[in-house]
This record gives sequence, structure tokens and C-alpha cells, in this order.
Amino acid sequence: MAQSLKRAAEQVRRKAKEWFFQNRDLTDEVEIKRAVARGRWYVRNELTAVIAFKKYRVLRERYSPQE
Repeated sequence: MAQSLKRAAEQVRRKAKEWFFQNRDLTDEVEIKRAVARGRWYVRNELTAVIAFKKYRVLRERYSPQE
């Protein structure tokens, strides 16, 4: 369980870092704040999705009929 969450967190971190480096040349303060807000939104939503998917897998495993 923890291993899959670590892997997902690494993917999110890698993507956020990629976006950070794409926007490193921004100089306008408004654009910088917009880019930071977009990055925070992405990280928050992506981690929420990872956690929800993990909960779904656990529930499916726990309550599915045993074969």
C-alpha cells in the first residue's frame, strides 16, 4: 500500500517540477502567482485522486465476493 502511494507521489512531484522549470522565465508578478496557484491546484487534486483510488481498491478488495 505505502509503496504505491510513494510511487504516485513521485510522479506528482516529477510533473510539478517539470511545470516549475517550464515557468522559470516568468517575470510578471501576476503570471508568477497564477502559475503557482495552478501548480498548487494540480498537486492538491492529483494527490486527492491518488488517495481516493487507493481507498477504492481497498474497498473493492475487501468487499468483493471471494472466488
